[in-house]
Amino acid sequence: MINEISDLFKKDLIYVKDVKDSNQLFEVIGHELIKKGLVKDNFVSAIIEREKNYPTGIDLSVVEGQKYNVAIPHTEREYCNSKCIVFVKIKNEINFKNMIAQDEELNVKYVFIIINNENEVQTNILSNIMDFITKKSNMDKLEQIDNEKELYEFITGKKESK
Repeated sequence: MINEISDLFKKDLIYVKDVKDSNQLFEVIGHELIKKGLVKDNFVSAIIEREKNYPTGIDLSVVEGQKYNVAIPHTEREYCNSKCIVFVKIKNEINFKNMIAQDEELNVKYVFIIINNENEVQTNILSNIMDFITKKSNMDKLEQIDNEKELYEFITGKKESK
C-alpha cells in the first residue's frame, strides 16, 4: 500500500483496461477524467504530446525478480482541475518509451497517471510510487488482483464497505 499518498487514489479512478497502445489508454482514461471534471478538455492531447517528448516508462527488470514495467505519465498543472492519481492495470501489456533510454520500448502493465493542479512539485508523489513499485511483493500482489475494488483496497490499504 502507498501510505503517504493513499488519499490521492479514488475508488472510481482505479481501472483494469484492455487497450492497444498508450494513445488509446490516454484517450479512454482522459475522456472519463474530462467527464468527471478532473482535467481540462485539452488534457488528452497534452498528455499524449508530453509522453512523446518526455517518456515515462520505467524498466523494472533491474529490480530483482520484477516481470512487469510501469509508466507514470503526467502533464503540466494547467491541464488539470484536481489532484489525484489514476491507476490502470493493463490486461495485455502496451509499449511505452523508456524514460532513461528513450529509444527503447518497454512493455508496460501498470500505469500511474498523476493529475496535479497544484504548484508544488510532484517529487513526493513520484518517490512514494517508486517506493511502492520497487517492492517485488507489491508488484506480485498487483499481478494477482484483477478487479478494481480489490486493487483500490490493496493500493490504499482502505477496506471498502459493500
